[in-house]
Amino acid sequence: MRLPDNTRMIRDSQTGWQWVAAHHLYSAPPNDWQLNHAVAWDTQGIIRAVSALDALPEALAKPLAQTLDALAEQGQHAVLTPGLVNCHTHTALNPTLAPDAFFNPPQASTQCISAGSRPKIPFTQWLLQAARWHRKQSPATLRARVQHSLRAIAASGTTCINDICSIQDAPVVLDTLAESGLRAIVSLEWFHPWAPVNLARLQTVADQITGIAQQWAAHPRIQIGISPHAPYNVNPFAWQWLQTCLAQRGLGHLPWHTHWAESPKELAWLNKKPDAEHAFAQLHQRLLGKPPGQTLRWPAAIPPWHDWLKEQTLLSPVTILAHGSLLNPKIWRYLQQRPEESEQNASNKSPAPVTVSIAHCFRSNLALHGVTLNWQALAQTGAATHAIALGTDSLLSCPDLDLRAEARAALTYHQWPQALAPAILTRHGAHALGKSHVIGKLEPGFQADAVLWLAPCSQTNAYTPDAMFLSPQTQAKHVWVSGQLLNLQ
Repeated sequence: MRLPDNTRMIRDSQTGWQWVAAHHLYSAPPNDWQLNHAVAWDTQGIIRAVSALDALPEALAKPLAQTLDALAEQGQHAVLTPGLVNCHTHTALNPTLAPDAFFNPPQASTQCISAGSRPKIPFTQWLLQAARWHRKQSPATLRARVQHSLRAIAASGTTCINDICSIQDAPVVLDTLAESGLRAIVSLEWFHPWAPVNLARLQTVADQITGIAQQWAAHPRIQIGISPHAPYNVNPFAWQWLQTCLAQRGLGHLPWHTHWAESPKELAWLNKKPDAEHAFAQLHQRLLGKPPGQTLRWPAAIPPWHDWLKEQTLLSPVTILAHGSLLNPKIWRYLQQRPEESEQNASNKSPAPVTVSIAHCFRSNLALHGVTLNWQALAQTGAATHAIALGTDSLLSCPDLDLRAEARAALTYHQWPQALAPAILTRHGAHALGKSHVIGKLEPGFQADAVLWLAPCSQTNAYTPDAMFLSPQTQAKHVWVSGQLLNLQ
């Protein structure tokens, strides 16, 4: 056995397993935090054992305990958690490398959160600015921005992301993600505001997604997803057509993601308010350089949007709704119902229903819209709150990509108990992305996606493991994905 440089791990020469110990280890209910425990994974990056130090053979327990004692003498506690899961981000939308090329959203975001001020510009205008800014970047600039985002994500303890990018940006984003060592769903974003549906364009989109999905199908860490941007700029007939087409091509297992019930203007559009229809019609005309045809509205031939969405989610294994800021609690409960729970679907012979989750981006919501998800109201419906996870959105609307910072802000606003934060950043996120069977827990059989945090010691009993984990003074020392140590520099 040896103690590798810079890792605080012990290798068992008999099994080849790597062991890492912590003063506080976060795993799974009912006893989330374990004191003086260690976890081991094999050479394939699969967790093989979790054990109290005093239950290990002395040859293992002694050196592991010595590493913890040395940390304590330095005034630090080791905290080990599963890797964090960011359910909604855009790594390509990063103005940090050229702040003068766009407005300064991090400052605006901070102001909205602290002062509760309303956004300075309408959301449709913000979307237009963001789209025009993004179109100007070269492939080299795109790669640099994605690399910068990924470094920040890994350094903050996130090991798995749902990265939304355009089909055009996908080759650069995917290659850069593969090099980073992170785990990801890359949700390929597409738009189709045209009415009637442009089948030739849809066929091209289907072919592009199929090619990318097939190219990356065997990758061990990266999965392709599909992201119709939002109901106000994707014709529902186009959505249905593409979903059916991809299912016929053997891609019905891919996760779907969309922005949903994000803004007051969008909700007004879904309810067919004329002023909202006019605002989005103007947006489409400016983005496309010409009118998209007749004004896109929710077609009379399609059921109400919540009925239609539920029908569509039954075709996909995973559906992620980004934001959901104005989602009606009764509709959320309805979307969560399994077919056997609904009289309306009593004769439905579909397989067990799919995961429908919300990626809650608290700080971005307040920055862009001045409103955010009503957690208490959704929880009171009795619907599964574990289907609500966190995302950071992009650096165009959020000051950083740090999920713990996102959790600290949301915790204060929603009055969450501190104990909810580690769960929502790990298990809830894994559930939302359809990966709860492989990540989100430090348990035998799971992937070794883990973070070793160093927290300053405290002399007070009130400094709980949850508080240590959330503290801004606690920093990620080592981050592993499938047992491989990431470079955080």
